[in-house]
Amino acid sequence: MIGRMEQADTAQALSSTYACANCCPDSFVRGFVAPDSITGFPGDQTLCAAMEVDENCYGALMEPFSVSAIWSSDNTGVATIESSGLATAQNVGSAQLRAQLRTFVYVDTGPFGCESGRWRC
Repeated sequence: MIGRMEQADTAQALSSTYACANCCPDSFVRGFVAPDSITGFPGDQTLCAAMEVDENCYGALMEPFSVSAIWSSDNTGVATIESSGLATAQNVGSAQLRAQLRTFVYVDTGPFGCESGRWRC
């Protein structure tokens, strides 16, 4: 049910009202890069996506969704990555590609308030 509900028991002269509580916005739970691993030859390209999983104020996990990120490679001699997430193999070897996300976590501070904190991961 969405909205308000009123309940009355006329025999016992009781009534109750149930209004929807205010809920904080969805909060960051975890992030990941898709695909999680790439194998290829020099010149091969793969489009990577930074993904985020949030939970709502009731603790239910939401579906993963794509977010913007700041991309980097720890070994640009082996693999580079553009700001769009397009990775290019340069040479034989291994490299770790990273996505830096801007995320928010909300904390319920009372009946009608939420406090947010910004995190980078």
